[in-house]
Amino acid sequence: MRLSLSAVLLLSTVSLSSAVAAEENWDRVAAARYLDERASLWMERSRPRQKLEHACVSCHTGMPYLISRASIDDSLPDPALEFFADVEARVTGWKDARVWYEASRGAEKPDQSRGTESVLNALVLSLRDQRAPGALSGEAKLALAHMWAEQKDDGKWSWLHFGLAPWESDGSEFWGASLAIVAAMAQREEVTPPADGLARLRRYLRGGLSGETNLHNRLSLLWAASAWDGLLSESEVSRLAGEVLEQQRADGGFRLVDLAPWPSKDGSAPHQESDGYATAFSTFVLQQLDEARYATAIARGVSWLQQNQEADGRWETLSPNKDRSKEEAFTRLLASDAATAFAVLVLSAADAALDRATDSSAGGRVQ
Repeated sequence: MRLSLSAVLLLSTVSLSSAVAAEENWDRVAAARYLDERASLWMERSRPRQKLEHACVSCHTGMPYLISRASIDDSLPDPALEFFADVEARVTGWKDARVWYEASRGAEKPDQSRGTESVLNALVLSLRDQRAPGALSGEAKLALAHMWAEQKDDGKWSWLHFGLAPWESDGSEFWGASLAIVAAMAQREEVTPPADGLARLRRYLRGGLSGETNLHNRLSLLWAASAWDGLLSESEVSRLAGEVLEQQRADGGFRLVDLAPWPSKDGSAPHQESDGYATAFSTFVLQQLDEARYATAIARGVSWLQQNQEADGRWETLSPNKDRSKEEAFTRLLASDAATAFAVLVLSAADAALDRATDSSAGGRVQ
């Protein structure tokens, strides 16, 4: 998985001088504070809410936080260390760990909980260890083993479904299977996926090339393809990326409403403006493709994110499921949590590319 965009991509669309002038055109301190506070709140609320000793790694808050926080600064803050400790404890106690949601929430919920958690645990630990020098941690190896053990015969994993888009609704198991590829390929040298499991997963994910798979899940397929060269051909990647580019708006942003036809539970109208999550996730995936032809679209997405950070550090995204404007912040901001985490990944990568370009330019001058 690439978490930085090479300088050539950005500099193919803007000059070095203008790029440097735009550097750090966002408040990383406020973004870090927002993410840390939201992660702390999620851990505090999710443990008693689900009657668990350790917090669950949610798709909207926990997972995005844990894969993004280290991109802001070198040392992890206490909330991230505490959250990773919770994940490791769940992994090492996997056999006896109480599931996130028991059968009282639905007969299928225990199986869905195990499948979802196995993928998310493997993802956050593999990507964490990928950043650090040295061998893969024992907990990450265990998490990957648990993940493959939970895989179904058709190649996917059981996935939590609460009718909540975009991560816990119809078709979200495709999102989960894409994350499994990213987790597996991050550490393929140390933990070789079972051949039959990888083959089944490849067949399942390639089914997403059909038009029946929504664009949000096809974006996750592109993310998976960036991690595993053997998943899609170059022409298939180009075709999917072209579908994403068609949805970029004049302001450089993207809209959740264009990524899938998610019906609102309360009949409220979908948000019609570009939003933080759709823009950040779409731009993030394009960055992972590391192709110069997408540089203009990436630069426009970066610009939108730079211009649309809220005062408290977040990137606003309204729930596609219902009007949450009158709810308390805990639930009202869940979609903004994921938006902010992916925005941080995008902008940190853009800043890193600018730094490398500046250093290269300075080093190439005749003294």
